Amino acid sequence: MTVPNHLADFPAGDAPVPALLFAPGQSYRMHRPIPVQLAQHVVPRGIAVFRFDWTAPGAEAADLRAMLAMLRSDPRVDVRNIWIGGKSLGSVMAWQLLADEPALRGAVLLTPICTPPDGDADGPYPGIDAERRPLLFLSGAEDRLCEPAALYRFAARAPGAVRVDVIAGGHDLGGEAGAELAGRLVADFLGSHCHHDEAHAASPHA
Repeated sequence: MTVPNHLADFPAGDAPVPALLFAPGQSYRMHRPIPVQLAQHVVPRGIAVFRFDWTAPGAEAADLRAMLAMLRSDPRVDVRNIWIGGKSLGSVMAWQLLADEPALRGAVLLTPICTPPDGDADGPYPGIDAERRPLLFLSGAEDRLCEPAALYRFAARAPGAVRVDVIAGGHDLGGEAGAELAGRLVADFLGSHCHHDEAHAASPHA
């Protein structure tokens, strides 16, 4: 199994930490503003971030599974607290892996493709009605691939803890400023869920 070209950013300290595995867009690579800002804001919350580039068209599912296997073999990662995420095409692939991997804690889906073709109510995210793990959907208000009204209607069908953030911008979230805001919003979402659940698990009354 070939591991894609990747970067891993870890917070200070030695204990196993939660981790976010973030998949890129079709042509939006790991050095672009959104993945960079995610790492800059999420890591200070005590959460590792793994980002990578696809190896080749058609290899996305294999690439994502290779990355997940690498995370699970890394002693610095808390394997009970791995989150999946992605941008655009990466969000579609992340959703597929979330459905196949019950041990994943939840998902962060940026610039999702939420305006499905006629006759396909779920689009590329089937099973939303049964997904109880925490989800964050984050989109641009002017993104033609994810109209805000369609996103809110779709996300409302999930029975679990769902957060929707719509910010200014299109499919690139407005460039650097939007990427920075996205990084902060993802960090807030993951920080609240990761560390709240860790404290709950450690409590003798949990």
